[in-house]
Amino acid sequence: MRYNEEIIGQSAGKVWNALSEKGELSMANLIKECSLKKEDILLSIGWLTKENKVEAFKKGRGINFKLK
Repeated sequence: MRYNEEIIGQSAGKVWNALSEKGELSMANLIKECSLKKEDILLSIGWLTKENKVEAFKKGRGINFKLK
């Protein structure tokens, strides 16, 4: 699969919607909620971070994400 701006943007929309509906989520929960691969979630988080829409923070042994 080749990634382009449209594909990453669509995945970022799914991640944003999941965070909007559920609040703070871990990577594992984002994968479940969005039905995306880990790589797609990471690309989406990068997109949303660049747009200053999401923040990531250490929680236990993992990283959680939430909207700003």
